[in-house]
Amino acid sequence: MNHDYIPFEDFVPYSEDLLRGEQIHINHDNCTAGADTKRRLYIKRTEDGTNILAYCHNCSLHGRYVQDFGRAIAARSRNTGNANSCNAFDYESGRGKHGETDKRATTPRNSEYDIRKWRREHRLWLQKYGIITPKETDLYKICANEDLNGVILPVYRDKLLLGYQLRTFDGGDKPKYITRRVDNNALWWYSGDYLLQSSPSDIVIVEDMLSGIKCARYSATVALLGANIGDDLLAFLLQKAIDKTRFTIFLDDDNRQIRMNQLKIKVKLEQCGYETRIITGMGKDPKECSDEELRRLLL
Repeated sequence: MNHDYIPFEDFVPYSEDLLRGEQIHINHDNCTAGADTKRRLYIKRTEDGTNILAYCHNCSLHGRYVQDFGRAIAARSRNTGNANSCNAFDYESGRGKHGETDKRATTPRNSEYDIRKWRREHRLWLQKYGIITPKETDLYKICANEDLNGVILPVYRDKLLLGYQLRTFDGGDKPKYITRRVDNNALWWYSGDYLLQSSPSDIVIVEDMLSGIKCARYSATVALLGANIGDDLLAFLLQKAIDKTRFTIFLDDDNRQIRMNQLKIKVKLEQCGYETRIITGMGKDPKECSDEELRRLLL
């Protein structure tokens, strides 16, 4: 049977272990846009813990389950834009509920920051993308955690931790990536928070942090931690930009929805008066490109 929403049976069973504000992504088994093998179904428990939200980046359908009432409510349109929809692209404000970032937030206990002391599996995962030296892991505060069996990619702004992505290695039906935020902060990654890039002449826009780290070797870079730009991030980008800044959009060009999102981002930036180009046709993510390829594409 066809739906214009995601049936709650397709996502609620995967949400049982989610903490408040926590998000996972899995393969969308019943995706109306075709087979999903890239874990494009995002599932999130709201901050108050009462709602389970779902959004598929492959078919663009939404779903919502209200646990307070033990019944399913679906977002009946593909892009409702309301506050209760689970569009993983729309991030909240950059501050917490009470207007301040939690200055006490830290990465989980027993995290190891020296890559030379990591478990071999954790170290090899990072190294296969060409991130192999303590210099970069120290700069971006990447750490491994034995208790969580994963690698932690933290997001800092103004030296405060806003959240992190955990790449897990438990296998089975458990999600590979778990995103956690501090006090409901907006979450995107900017290389200028780690490198001195006060007036970049070019800003590259990618999806994930590993791609951001690779591209930041050659240009100021923003990782969306998603596939679109919300109003908060757009304002942030324009604040960082100067008159002659050029934007390069380099997303994981792997499906029609992503290509449409690239065009939407391009239109937004060009409407603000900025030259914008899209890199396509690579057949792989930016983090999978060699330094030589990135140098040729970005410089």
